[in-house]
Amino acid sequence: MNHTWLLGCLVGEESRNNDTGVPILKDIPLIGSLFGSTSDREINNQLSVLIKATII
Repeated sequence: MNHTWLLGCLVGEESRNNDTGVPILKDIPLIGSLFGSTSDREINNQLSVLIKATII
């Protein structure tokens, strides 16, 4: 006979925004995008703790 129990769960969410580029030039309107870039990233994590008992 097998039984599995969920003891707990931890859920995490994280957002990151990153702007990189050549200083001053990336801030100029209209042409700034030629000298810099922007990246957005979302990270989702889930940790579940299970215990499984087997009765023989």
